[in-house]
Amino acid sequence: MDQTKHPKSGDVKRKVQIREEQLHPETERVTAGDVEIRKDVVSERQTKDVPLTHEEVEVNYHPVDRRPADRPIGESETIQVPVHKEEITGVKKETVVTGEIDIRKRQERETEQISDTVRREEPHIAKEGDLRVRGTS
Repeated sequence: MDQTKHPKSGDVKRKVQIREEQLHPETERVTAGDVEIRKDVVSERQTKDVPLTHEEVEVNYHPVDRRPADRPIGESETIQVPVHKEEITGVKKETVVTGEIDIRKRQERETEQISDTVRREEPHIAKEGDLRVRGTS
């Protein structure tokens, strides 16, 4: 209780504090768990059709009208016609991205209630006799 003298009248002025307790919850950030994303490697056999080209030789004999030749008959003659084809010589593997997983964390709010007993002071002003007390409600 504070006491001060009123400068004019010499009266003593008093202050009385009225107090109460309030709840102030304390929070702490803790690990709630983990999310694990695992990627497994799976092997599978694939078969792919590969279109290949090749050349074929077609030889057709057909008679023509007789005409003079541009050179005489000589020794035996061999004509070679190269014939080509495509062959599979190997397989290359390429790693490609086929999808993505988005991982995102967001903050959510929820409300929990806490309860505890708190105390407070309530002033009660009593008077005795024929007194006038001002400012009391």
